[in-house]
Amino acid sequence: MVRFRKCSILLLGTVAIFADMPWSMAQSAGQEDGGAKTIPLASVGSGNAVGVLEYCVANDLLPGLQRNAAQSTLNALNGHTDPKAQPGYSSGRIGMLKVDGSPVKVLSSLSRDQGVKICGDVLEKVRAIR
Repeated sequence: MVRFRKCSILLLGTVAIFADMPWSMAQSAGQEDGGAKTIPLASVGSGNAVGVLEYCVANDLLPGLQRNAAQSTLNALNGHTDPKAQPGYSSGRIGMLKVDGSPVKVLSSLSRDQGVKICGDVLEKVRAIR
């Protein structure tokens, strides 16, 4: 019985240490969003953002009105520029979001909720560059 009590105390101490880790990681690594590091979209190239947005539409990661807005934005962009010629576009089309040219997130590895949030943020970035 004494052994069990020592184990419980040790386990509680371990849980407390792990429970504290995300907060300390958030302080040192920047903002956190539901366990996923916030991506500095200002550093995402326009070609990559357009490719990711196409990935989001193709994989149904934008709900209702956002999906319609994404389609409209992509149609408008295709009329003015050739996004396929821009750096990072092909990586974006396969769901790889790049910051300053380096892969940061592969959308297929995220939860659906995280993917939907990132896609919504990317939509806003692409709409701003249009």
